[in-house]
Amino acid sequence: SQVQDAVVKNACNWTATHSAQTEGWWEVWSASARAADIIIVMFTPAYKARFTAALKMEAELIYELYSKGTGVYVFESETMAAAEVRVNLQDGVKTMGSVSEWWNFCSKSAVGAAEQAPLSEESKWVGV
Repeated sequence: SQVQDAVVKNACNWTATHSAQTEGWWEVWSASARAADIIIVMFTPAYKARFTAALKMEAELIYELYSKGTGVYVFESETMAAAEVRVNLQDGVKTMGSVSEWWNFCSKSAVGAAEQAPLSEESKWVGV
């Protein structure tokens, strides 16, 4: 994705290339999130339409880490461009997008019925 390219061009690591929640996924994912300086949330229509229990778990940890000072970028594909991620990473900006709007969605949304179906690459959580 263009956002992934922006991350890589800033000499950061794109760490969330998992495609399904297999055994042990939480330990791997949460360790990567805890080690990240910035976590990018791909708050896309696909993410919103297929909000799963796994995504809710990830959201809870991301919000906890954000509350403790970890940077969070909430990337909304309808209103933002990948170049914004690149520029904000270059400038050392810790927050992008509306964390409160994303968290409100996550904390109030019921998880979807298609829990086991993998999400497309563009709708995953990523850490840098």
